[in-house]
Amino acid sequence: MHYLHYGLISVDVVNMLILSALIYIFVKNYRHIKSKYTLGLMVFSALFLVHIFMAMVMGVYTWIDVSDNTIMVWLLITELIQMLGLAALLYITWD
Repeated sequence: MHYLHYGLISVDVVNMLILSALIYIFVKNYRHIKSKYTLGLMVFSALFLVHIFMAMVMGVYTWIDVSDNTIMVWLLITELIQMLGLAALLYITWD
């Protein structure tokens, strides 16, 4: 595997950890609030978690033969932007 593969996998794992923390917070809030909005956030986060997991698993098995670093760099940049967005959501939700 190429070093960019490891970078992508690492960012995906961090994104899954952030989403897991968000789901934990949303479930805890839903037990107290019982609002549709919080339920929607839980469902969205869970589906997003499944999406990232599936993309990561498919990436491990399909990117092995990718020799174009440009594609890998752009994928890594988009994953990092996604991670920053999720981290910002976790930061404002944590309070």
